[in-house]
Amino acid sequence: MFCNQRILPVPEVLRGPASEQLLLNFLSSCASAYSGTALKNYFYGVQAWHTLHGLSWNMNDTRMSTTLTAVAQLAPPTSK
Repeated sequence: MFCNQRILPVPEVLRGPASEQLLLNFLSSCASAYSGTALKNYFYGVQAWHTLHGLSWNMNDTRMSTTLTAVAQLAPPTSK
């Protein structure tokens, strides 16, 4: 859904395996709209999808952890 709704949709060939930048863009676009828990679930869901389909998962753990912490801080007050 995210890849299709961008002004310039992400080409299919760039969606899997997803690049770190694409996943960071996705998480940051969801910040302040979803709880930190929901975004972690999305993140780990994408990781599981890659695993199930035998695709590489080349994410920087520190960068991803920092991003997940940051987007959790931006969660709407009603979701905390």
